[in-house]
Amino acid sequence: MAWVQRANGRRYLYLSKRMPDGRVSSTYLGKGAEAIREANRLFEKKAQRQALHQEKRQMAGIEAETERCTKQLSAVHEACLLAAGFHNPKGRGWRWNREVKKSAYSEARSNGKKACGDVTGDINHELTAFLKGARKTEPSAIAGLQRILSQQKGLFANLLRAACKVQMKWICLIAKDDLFRKEVLIQETKALKGSLLQEGNGSNLEIILTEQIVLLYLQLYQLVLNQIKCTEADFLIAELRQQKNESAAKAYMKSLKTMIVLRKIFKGRYRAHLQAYIIKQE
Repeated sequence: MAWVQRANGRRYLYLSKRMPDGRVSSTYLGKGAEAIREANRLFEKKAQRQALHQEKRQMAGIEAETERCTKQLSAVHEACLLAAGFHNPKGRGWRWNREVKKSAYSEARSNGKKACGDVTGDINHELTAFLKGARKTEPSAIAGLQRILSQQKGLFANLLRAACKVQMKWICLIAKDDLFRKEVLIQETKALKGSLLQEGNGSNLEIILTEQIVLLYLQLYQLVLNQIKCTEADFLIAELRQQKNESAAKAYMKSLKTMIVLRKIFKGRYRAHLQAYIIKQE
């Protein structure tokens, strides 16, 4: 976009575009007040694109870390339930696996005890491999999950540290340079964690689910703030933020439902099977 002043002293607005063949094409947009309005509209549109690009770049890294962290937390949660003898048929909810013979799980426990020693290799890779088999009730896969959960003493602690680091990044992004707001958010986060844990039994599995809920809450908090700042004219940014808000809200509600299901299991008749793996504090 450029203003061109002719010999008569008047200014004319042209929009230049580079064609696929490399040539530059200029389009006449007008003169006077009409050209000024069009120039302002194009300037606002360019500012929208720049703001959208900056927002994508700023949040891409922390959103990727959040997704990676929540996947790890969900994998450990699923591993604990599968190792204890529960299953989630067709995603309809966790329940005790009545169809599996007790010998399958007793065999898995005995194999897990025999396979004592240090667990080597990538834990995330091992979990993923064993989870696929455990979903099909394969005793060897169940034994593998039990072995990882029983021998990896720092597994839960490492997950908690990773979740807390990402939470702190969200808090810094929300508060920016406001130290008072940052401290307020830290205290609010602690209070939220305390209220969630107060209702449960304090197991490691509940703790990592609490960290996941708080992590997704902070992500949703930031996305809602971004959408509030968006004006009606920023339709490109508003559309992106709306999609992200819906996705983050679904993940947040799913984590809350997971916590509710876990507490029902702890109150049920098969809670001892699950407590054998995750009730002990590290």
